[in-house]
Amino acid sequence: MPAPLLVSCSPDVGTAAQEAVLRLLASQLERGEQDIVSVAAYHHGACIVDAWAGRGASRETLFMAASVGKGCIATLLAVLVSLGRLDYDTPVATLVPAFADAGKEHVTVAQAVGHRAGLCPSTPPPRVLLWMLAVHLGRGWLAGWHAAVAWLCSLKPVWPPGTQAGYHHVTWSWVVGAIVAGSTGGGHIRDVFRQAVAEPLGQSCDMHVGVLPARERRRVARLAPPSFASLWRRGSRSERLHRRLSAASACWLEGAVLTLTALFYC
Repeated sequence: MPAPLLVSCSPDVGTAAQEAVLRLLASQLERGEQDIVSVAAYHHGACIVDAWAGRGASRETLFMAASVGKGCIATLLAVLVSLGRLDYDTPVATLVPAFADAGKEHVTVAQAVGHRAGLCPSTPPPRVLLWMLAVHLGRGWLAGWHAAVAWLCSLKPVWPPGTQAGYHHVTWSWVVGAIVAGSTGGGHIRDVFRQAVAEPLGQSCDMHVGVLPARERRRVARLAPPSFASLWRRGSRSERLHRRLSAASACWLEGAVLTLTALFYC
């Protein structure tokens, strides 16, 4: 028997904003616009919304943050800079010598982190995609990491680094993972983030980079693209429906790559 639909919230928060969010979540669940969701909002440092909804949702449920993780990892880099272990003006090749290939020898940490390095191919090559799948199945982590970094280092920038900006949606994770490893004596970004950011914040920072230990994975909400049925119900006009279906197709195609990447590097 499926778990009942649930809309709940922290008893410690009793604000008008919380009540409004609870009503919205209940309405979205009823219309099938949400499956499982969690919402938190802070105003001037005070929590004004802490709510969750959906089958199996609880205060302990973890959600894949996808590219939201970029901001968190940027915070990690700022911590490393403040500790003197990293400098934004340092060429990435100083930390990762192979990165100097294909005209990238002068790309700085700031350019790489700021999406100005010109490293924005649409998708990794098949050998890297196969490795991502192997990692997802629990095999080949170490060999795959080196393969992915080698692919990254072989890329030729699509523009002179530092002259333009473009979202490095596929490569950003690997660049930053290599930067963190190079500036911490080979430390894995998952462990460095936990030690430098999450643990100092205590229980208020229940965030993790990479795959959780097996005992914790039950807390993770399942990621699923919208169904064609739900898109059809919402498409009141053919043009609107076409846009939604096109977006869904792109979601399924690219999501296979980005979801596996996000499992390990935000």
